[in-house]
Formats: sequence, structure tokens, C-alpha cells
Amino acid sequence: MYSLGIDVGSSSVKVSLLDIESGKCVCSSTNPKVEAPIIAEQKGWAEQDPQSWWNYLCDGVTQMAATHDMSKVASIGISYQMHGLVAVDKDCKPVRNSIIWCDSRAVGIGAEALEGIGYEKCMSHLLNSPGNFTASKLAWVKRNEPEVYEKIWKFMLPGDYIAYLLTSEVTTTATGLSEGILWDFKNNSRADFVANYYGIGKDKFPTVVPALGVQARTTAGVASLLGIPEGTPVSYRAGDQPNNAFSLDVLNPGEIAATGGTSGCRIRRHRRSQGRPPVEGQHLPACDRLSRAEDGRAALYQRYRHHELLDAQERSSRAVLSRDERARGHSSRRS
Repeated sequence: MYSLGIDVGSSSVKVSLLDIESGKCVCSSTNPKVEAPIIAEQKGWAEQDPQSWWNYLCDGVTQMAATHDMSKVASIGISYQMHGLVAVDKDCKPVRNSIIWCDSRAVGIGAEALEGIGYEKCMSHLLNSPGNFTASKLAWVKRNEPEVYEKIWKFMLPGDYIAYLLTSEVTTTATGLSEGILWDFKNNSRADFVANYYGIGKDKFPTVVPALGVQARTTAGVASLLGIPEGTPVSYRAGDQPNNAFSLDVLNPGEIAATGGTSGCRIRRHRRSQGRPPVEGQHLPACDRLSRAEDGRAALYQRYRHHELLDAQERSSRAVLSRDERARGHSSRRS
């Protein structure tokens, strides 16, 4: 039996087959063979056609199917480029190109939101600035392309969109919303106050499903197109955002290990539990897990404040050094 791994990057889409019994990669494919194009109509802009990701994925699976039996695929995992915006209409067709992670057009909008919402609230609830993330990109569309915004039924991340094409389910996770700066870690809920600030309708959010486990299952159409059995479980996420590490959504009622994958379920800080640090693979009681996640969020917030203080001290030191250097130069010229 195989597990199919899909990585939706901005330069290529990579697919691999993992033999479940041996744990070895038996086949992989990367498409396109040259770097995927990025549309940049203006300086600082970066867009891609979401349909191209699906085409590259299908090409890769078709290439692997020439030598391997895709009917043996028992599970699918998706990783993907983060912070992108895929906006679709009621037929789930993209209404515009995806504004991808490296597009910087929404930087100013995020800076306005940080001031408008308030630094303290953003850091304590979002663990980040609204910045140039997905929510700010959607706000840019609302402000600059109102006719396009009116057509939007749901907005998704790149991974959400590929999962939809495989399963026909329009969903996301807490860790997914976190990367768009739309998850409230303090209240363990969707960050509707960010949506309210930007004027984004709540009806445009995908359904939120648990971050761990099976998010959806493949359709009969995928079985016909790619040879992957109907009903194959699909799990997906990205997660190099530091705030993802402290999402309560990943703490399911069942027992989970203190250290998980690289996608936001790892509680890495060594918080004491009954006088002992967590051990690799150790299972923790629910109350311990919640406490550690709470401690982790507080620690991350303090780290932001600490670095902010260090930055201020460094700027002050540089200013003093610059002043002293100017004074020495002036003195040497006079002598």
C-alpha cells in the first residue's frame, strides 16, 4: 500500500509515493520540469493560476501511474506554499489569479490594521501582525477590485484549494487560518475581529475542521481521473508560522504525543509537567497539554516583546556609536 505525498510549491508541484510498509519513497515526480511561471504585473506583485497547480499535480500522478498501481494509494498528505489567497465563486471556480506568498502589495494594509486593531491585541490574540498575510491580501482585493470581491463565495489557501479539487469539500483548519492571521489563539476561535476590521464577510470563510486527522476523502471523479480509490483519506496543512506551534485546535480530546510533525502540532518548549520535562513521543493528559499550549503562547508573546526591546536597544546603541564617531571625526579634523 502507498501513501501519496503532494507538495504544492510556487516553483513546482512535487508528488511522491511512499511505501507504507517499508517507509521508503518508491517513486516521485516534479512538474513543471522548469520553474513554474509567476505573474508580476507590477513591481512587488506575484500571482499564479491555481488551475496550473492542479494540472502539474495530475501530470505527476499520471507519470507515476505508468510504473506504479495508483489503486494501492491508501492515504494522501498535502503540504503547500503558505499565505496565498485563492478566491472562488459559487461554482468553486477561481475569480482571479492566486496572490501568492511572495506578493507584497498588502504590506501597507497590514500595517494599517496593526495600528487600527492595536499592537497589544494582535500580539496577545494573533501572536503576529496582520502583515502581508492572507487576510490582508483579501482586504486588498476588497479595496482595489470591488467587482471581483463581490464574486467571491469563499476564500481559500493553496492547500485548501487542492484538497477541494480532490474531495469537493471546502474546508480549512485552525492552523490554516493562523497562517492567514485569522485565528484567535487567546479565545481558541476564528479571529472575527480581524475580519470585522477589514469588512470581510463571515460567510466567505471555509468550514473549519480539526487540524489533525482526516480532513476529507477523495471523490469518484478523482478515482476516474487519477486511478486513486474513491474515499481515500486526505490530510493537509502548512505550518512554519511560529504561532502554529501553539494552536489549541491541534490538541484533540484523544491522547496525542507531545511532539508531532513539522506542521504546527509540536509543543517544543520544555514546560514542566509534574516536575518533569516532556519526553519524545510521551503522551500527556489533556489538562497538561492545554497548560503547555497556554504557556507556549505566553512565551512566544514575551519573545516578541523581548526582541522588540533588543531592537530598540540596538538602535539606541547604533545612534550613540554614530554620534561618538561623528564627534571623533570632527575632533580629528580640527586637530
